[in-house]
Amino acid sequence: MAGDDNDNEVRKNIKTRCLCIMAGIGVIAAITIIASLLAVYLAPKSTTVAINNAKFSLDDRAFSLEHEGKVTIRGMLGLGLPRHPPPKKLRCGTGEQCYKWPMATVVIKAEDMEPAAECYTVSWEALDDIYEPMDCLDLAPAHWYGGAEMYYQGWPIETWNKSMTFYLSGDMYQSLEEWGSVMERYWLNSEGVGVTVAETVPLHVSVNHMNNGKLCFKAAYKDSPYQNVNNVRPKLEYTICQARDVKAAQQFMMNRFYGKPRGKPDERMIHSPIWSTWAQFQRNITQDIILQFADDIKSYGFSNSQLEIDDDWSIYYGDDFDNLRFPNPRQMVDELKNKGFRVTLWIHPFANFDSDMFREGSEMSYLVDMVSGGCCTATVPAIIRWWVPNGIASIVDMTNPAAAAWFKARLRKMQRDYGIDSFKFDAGEVNYLPSNFVVSRPLENNNKYTTLYAEFAAEFGPMIEVRAAYRNQEIPVFVRMMDKDSHWGYDKGLKTLIPTALTFSILGYPFILPDMIGGNGYDGVYPDRELFIRWLEVTAFLPCMQFSIVPWKYDQEVVDLTLRYIELHETTITPLILRYADEAVATGDPIIRPLWWLAPRDETSLTIDSEFLIGDEMLVAPILDQGATSRHVYLPPGYRWRDEKTNEIHDGGQTLQDYQIPLTEIAYFTRQDAA
Repeated sequence: MAGDDNDNEVRKNIKTRCLCIMAGIGVIAAITIIASLLAVYLAPKSTTVAINNAKFSLDDRAFSLEHEGKVTIRGMLGLGLPRHPPPKKLRCGTGEQCYKWPMATVVIKAEDMEPAAECYTVSWEALDDIYEPMDCLDLAPAHWYGGAEMYYQGWPIETWNKSMTFYLSGDMYQSLEEWGSVMERYWLNSEGVGVTVAETVPLHVSVNHMNNGKLCFKAAYKDSPYQNVNNVRPKLEYTICQARDVKAAQQFMMNRFYGKPRGKPDERMIHSPIWSTWAQFQRNITQDIILQFADDIKSYGFSNSQLEIDDDWSIYYGDDFDNLRFPNPRQMVDELKNKGFRVTLWIHPFANFDSDMFREGSEMSYLVDMVSGGCCTATVPAIIRWWVPNGIASIVDMTNPAAAAWFKARLRKMQRDYGIDSFKFDAGEVNYLPSNFVVSRPLENNNKYTTLYAEFAAEFGPMIEVRAAYRNQEIPVFVRMMDKDSHWGYDKGLKTLIPTALTFSILGYPFILPDMIGGNGYDGVYPDRELFIRWLEVTAFLPCMQFSIVPWKYDQEVVDLTLRYIELHETTITPLILRYADEAVATGDPIIRPLWWLAPRDETSLTIDSEFLIGDEMLVAPILDQGATSRHVYLPPGYRWRDEKTNEIHDGGQTLQDYQIPLTEIAYFTRQDAA
């Protein structure tokens, strides 16, 4: 592309005019006029270009976007580029501004205008092997949402402190620095701005690192798991869209870039509790223990959607039932069904090196490979360490259709042999791919592995749950929160339950499966009575209830209270959830919503992380602090709200100070007509 054409033309015109002037009026007069012309030519030029409502400074590469006369987002683009020499303007298409620096080029394009939003795409391309394009957007003064599930799940996210690292799904229990199992390249702010990053970018992200107030994107292959399959220099490309407010932006971004579920998952899992062996028994399960577990559930009068047999039912991970601890799996499943339970089984994509699955998968080239240390081209089955004891394994190559068909056939055989109804699909994060992995179909974006694994799981029907998801908005399955710890705090405790649910909703996953009530009891730390009750109360208002730590572990009052909240969930909450599940399928709108869904310009609604909405209809305000029996309850403006405990009607836009909520209660309100 050509540059500096306009400047050359100006110089030519000035030279021609100077010759004409000197010939016509003499040298002295000509000098005066020529000086004036040069002053005009040499005067400082505007270094800011406008592209519709966006502005870009060629001097310091500052970017801003305005809406209704207000700047809604600012940023600094092309970090690391020198200020001198100035960029050259390049010829480019309609609605584009294109510039070249010595190390990179940028194209800023105004996309076709739509009634709901205006969008701009920023594309940087490195011109050498050193520069790694990086842009940073200011978090302030807006509030921000989206991104990923996190160990410390704050809402909004501008209070995070996340260093720059590759943006790939990970296991937060393996490392607190990992991004979580559920993620999207999508962020949203309270000024109605949505940002989505292109799939082809080898993306690294930081959020408010060292409290710098920035959301930063970098494109880099070096020192990262991204494989440069096309042998290109890194390119950073993302789209910024402006809508009238945060709700409109969320609706636009989901429908334009992400999609909506094509159906609802299993309704019985919404209606009645899931009972898992995991937190109650950990890996100490046998056929007799599971049958007794079912008898206890029934004897205390609890309903169920299914009983889930979790970790350590096999001899070797990847193989069949352990015939010593499970002498007759088919008989066990039949007995469970006679007791009124459906039966699901914990599944993962790993094949331990001592399993028949590993041997067969290796022979058939159905497992992920890795480049061997002895030769740059030879490959061997990938050997990785995962979280279970003696967890040395390889992993199924989900990019290989033949491998997926083989894995599916193995699971279908278990269903036929033992009567298993469905599966809990664990793992799927790409941190379990080795750094030098080799797969059947190269991955430009490693997160595609997570996508393929969740899509594979969805083939087993509506009773499926997954814990890892990326670009999986369309599949009608439950997306489970990563394991919670049995304590109160923001470090994977009770206080992260609502922020995680709201984050899933913003990322386009409405069918939220909360983790087990009371948490997982890791390291022998089980929830005390108060924590279990408060956890129970919140979960009763979410799409699913899941138990493992049993209520009868405490006392009869806890049993009775649990029965009461299950009944509330089944009779009052489930019809609401199902109605808004239909809406999620039709429109892509979430079931569990932040308060700003009803009040998108209200400051308190934009920041509160301890309340949520079911659809547009019910507001839930639980107790989340140890020892508390009261809290401030905020009611968003624009509506009146009926207190479902007292039947009092309250105007919105106010805080009910020190609202009393005894241990056995939870505050919830139903929206009335407009205030």
